[in-house]
Amino acid sequence: MKIKKILALLLCVVMFSVMLVSCEQDETQYWLDWYKDNNIGQPVDVENVKIPLYIIQGDEMSADYNVKKTVNDKINQYLSDKYSTTVEIIYLDESKVVEGNTVDEYANAIASFSASSTGIVLINSADVMEQLSGKLVDLNPYLISSDYASAGYGTLNKQITTSLIKGAKVVENGVEKMYCIPNNHIVGNYEYIVINKAAAKAQLYAESDLLAMNTWEMTEELRSALGDSSTGDGVDYADFDPDNAAAVTRVINAPYAARAEIESYGNIVNISAYPTVDDDEVYSSAFAVLKGTPLKVDSETVLVDYAVYAERAMQVIYEINTNETVRNLLQYGVENVNYSIDENGIVKPNADKRYDMNLLYTGDIFKALYSEGWTKEDADYGVLQNKDSEK
Repeated sequence: MKIKKILALLLCVVMFSVMLVSCEQDETQYWLDWYKDNNIGQPVDVENVKIPLYIIQGDEMSADYNVKKTVNDKINQYLSDKYSTTVEIIYLDESKVVEGNTVDEYANAIASFSASSTGIVLINSADVMEQLSGKLVDLNPYLISSDYASAGYGTLNKQITTSLIKGAKVVENGVEKMYCIPNNHIVGNYEYIVINKAAAKAQLYAESDLLAMNTWEMTEELRSALGDSSTGDGVDYADFDPDNAAAVTRVINAPYAARAEIESYGNIVNISAYPTVDDDEVYSSAFAVLKGTPLKVDSETVLVDYAVYAERAMQVIYEINTNETVRNLLQYGVENVNYSIDENGIVKPNADKRYDMNLLYTGDIFKALYSEGWTKEDADYGVLQNKDSEK
């Protein structure tokens, strides 16, 4: 009897052990199945993508190869960690002399791109956009499609001046497309009616009447009374001569920031026309993506397919325009290596390791560190001017 009880007890222990093992196996299988169901289509490894980035370098760039390499490597740290993407920055000269001949590396690169070329390319004119017609990726879906909402690309629609975004959009066969992302910058100029206050008041004109003269036609009577033979042709601010007493009424094309200076010479300055954006303005500084079929780069870095390549390129453009660190690396280089920042927060280039780039060509100008060529006042006036371009 005792033997039967012992055998029964042993059998229960064995069965309980089998149940525990079975439960553990079922739970393990459950989580394996859950993971598979919730990661359908997810690759085991994220592909590393390397993309050429063609850009125009500044006129005073150091000839030291390591200066460019250090900056390129630093930028790639950010891009690789976030997107598993790196760029090979190809610095091009617009004009340089080689063995007595003038060579435009940028123009030659643009001319060399074919339907199979890949890479991100700086656009610096409407002519370049025309040259690359049919060779560029349509980037509009990234800015408007809900498929990319989580990536945040659509924020560029609000960050970049609306008139630039609108100007970059084209309609093809009833479909809106966008072949480049303009680098945000100060756009256009105002057309000002400038009147010499003292000369006009000598003719018994009230200041309130002068302030109302915002078209050239409205100054006709005043010009006749003054014997002023000025034409209504606009004069660029760069050619404005405040000491020209003969022209007491004139039209000057100038930025917002110039208005106070023109007034300081004893002038009344009325806005005749607000800044406008044309193709030359839109395409003066933008990034586009060449739509060739991606090729294998090396044994570790492979551009797996067109969709991956195109979005990775868009991610780089997005970072240049939204990530101040990446944008300023591309512009000024590495802090305490290529430049330092003084007590006023102004960038001071290191003459020995100068990393020189054109401020317009390196992303959103309003995210650039302040320098002698780009001050807080410039930025503040630029924001106001760009808002006026949308009136």
